[in-house]
Amino acid sequence: MKNKVLFCIIFLVVISCTTNSQQSFPLESLGLDIAIKEKVFEWKDFHSPRGEGYTFEVYTFEKNENFEEKLLKSQNYPLSNDLRKNWKIRHWKANEVDNKDVLELLFNYQINDDEAQKEIDNLERIVDNGDYVVAYYYKGFDDDYIDSIDLYLLDIKNSKLYRCIVIT
Repeated sequence: MKNKVLFCIIFLVVISCTTNSQQSFPLESLGLDIAIKEKVFEWKDFHSPRGEGYTFEVYTFEKNENFEEKLLKSQNYPLSNDLRKNWKIRHWKANEVDNKDVLELLFNYQINDDEAQKEIDNLERIVDNGDYVVAYYYKGFDDDYIDSIDLYLLDIKNSKLYRCIVIT
C-alpha cells in the first residue's frame, strides 16, 4: 500500500512539473506572454541516432494580458539554451523569414504522411500571407548555408504556435 501511495505522489509531482515548465517556457525562453493550452499536432521523422530528421509541433495558446506589449519587447529573444548553445539565433521578426535555406528546410523535406503534409502546407500558407512573427535557432557552415533549424512561428490570428526542428 505504501508503494502505491508513494507512486501516486511521485506521479502527481512529475505531472505538475511538466505542466508548469510547459507553461513557463514561452515566456522565459521565447519572450512570449502566452499560455499554452494544448499540443494539437505532433509529427516526427528521424533518420539516425544523432537526431537527424524533422519534428513538427503545433500548439494552441491564449494571449495573456500584456501580450502585445511583451511581443514588441521580445526582440532579444529567444534566449540561448543548453540544447542549442553552439547554434546562432535569429531573434523575433514580423512577417519575414530572411534566409531561403530556412524555407527550403521547412518546405522541401520529403514527407510521407498526409496529415503532416497538410499541417506543413498550412504553415506555408501562413508564411506566404504574412501574418506571423518568427524566430529560430540555426546552424550551418556560415550564414549563407543553414543545414539545421529549430524554428518557432507564432500565428497570431489563429492563436497557434508552430515549432519545427529540422536537423540534417
